[in-house]
Amino acid sequence: MSVVPEANANTPCAMNEATKIEVEQVLRLAGTELHALLEHRAALVRRLSTLRRTISGLAEMFGNDVLTEDLQALVNPMQKTRGAGLTEACRSIVSNSLLPLTAREIADRIRANYPAVIQNHKDPVASVTSILQRLGSYGEAKTRISRSGRRLWEPVGDPRPYQSK
Repeated sequence: MSVVPEANANTPCAMNEATKIEVEQVLRLAGTELHALLEHRAALVRRLSTLRRTISGLAEMFGNDVLTEDLQALVNPMQKTRGAGLTEACRSIVSNSLLPLTAREIADRIRANYPAVIQNHKDPVASVTSILQRLGSYGEAKTRISRSGRRLWEPVGDPRPYQSK
């Protein structure tokens, strides 16, 4: 009588060669599709950011009266959503900024525009920095180092040249 060890979540399944080849093929296909979808998401985020900046720029030039309520809510989601949180505030500030900003500048703008979102954070700049890094991993923001050595954040796909601070 042979004893078969009991499988658990920490023990990988034993595979024969054919199964191993099939699993590798599925993983390869899934990885390829995941990569393509992530690239597509990054392209969509870049396009959304460009459109939001275009609309914001036109509203700045001609006044907010040119925007419908629906368009204002799409351009600045924080007006539409109460208590949307610090992540949405960071996303809004970065995507609507005309220049790359430091985490401290972003925290200051959040404090000025959405004080309730940031008031209970012990270290707002650290919280903002963590969120910016996450937005970077999502492909929604990118970072550069200025000539003075400070990290600057900007929307992905921003075609405008920037002046270092």
